[in-house]
Amino acid sequence: MGRHTSFTLFRDHSSTWFAAPPRFRNLLRDPIGRGETRDEAKRELLTHPEFIHRAKLGEWPLHPSAAHFVEVVRDGIGFTSPGSSFAYRYRNGPDRRQTLTLVWNRDA
Repeated sequence: MGRHTSFTLFRDHSSTWFAAPPRFRNLLRDPIGRGETRDEAKRELLTHPEFIHRAKLGEWPLHPSAAHFVEVVRDGIGFTSPGSSFAYRYRNGPDRRQTLTLVWNRDA
């Protein structure tokens, strides 16, 4: 799948799965799916009313296959609000505080 046609699957610090559409910008602009399993997160995204509406307009595939989803594996990924942070415990390292900032470039 190309960079702009791949859906994203990832787990956050609490082990919740998230599914996001291609070119995901932020939680206010784009729908997401959330669940305890990959399939549940995908199903939540694909049945979200905003996703269905925009897919019918051609922004995303309405019925993406499993091949459209790319799993992102990275420590410390998750949704957060400005100024907040998550604490992570690493087995072989000291405690660290990390945040994830979702950045959207209007010119892209």
